[in-house]
Amino acid sequence: MASLLDHQQELLEACGLSTDGLNSSEIAERARVVLAAADRYRLRAEAPVLDEHASDEFKLKDAEATTGTMAAEPYLIHVPTLTGGTGYQKVRRFYKYHFIPGWSLDVEVTRISHSRAESGGRRADRQLHSRSRDGRRPAGHQAYWTVGGVTSRSDRGLGRREGGL
Repeated sequence: MASLLDHQQELLEACGLSTDGLNSSEIAERARVVLAAADRYRLRAEAPVLDEHASDEFKLKDAEATTGTMAAEPYLIHVPTLTGGTGYQKVRRFYKYHFIPGWSLDVEVTRISHSRAESGGRRADRQLHSRSRDGRRPAGHQAYWTVGGVTSRSDRGLGRREGGL
């Protein structure tokens, strides 16, 4: 069975880097630097796909185009309500009949941060989603996948001063 050091040496050699004359801590540090650089490269290479996905989802509101930016067998879990689907057909159906039609017609998505969060091989944009106060949606559609009973801060009167101090 290969040790971690063996894997680190193999990685460096596969990248054309010699490990001759390096001790184990130097090999480990160089392997860490190579892996970090590879992750940064991968994140930049995938950024245009993520941008296209968000545009297809929120600007075009096109389920086919949105799922076309995903893996062949995607899975989606909308965490607040545990809705979504597993596999292409179920994820596409969720986007087409529930998620996309549930957004306000005037939804706007603004990226809060120009860097993308990455953890455990997963990526997430930091975004702000906004809509008009009346939240107009396509006829007959309700956003059941949102957290029920939660309204915007302005709808609850928070952030407004009513009366004295």
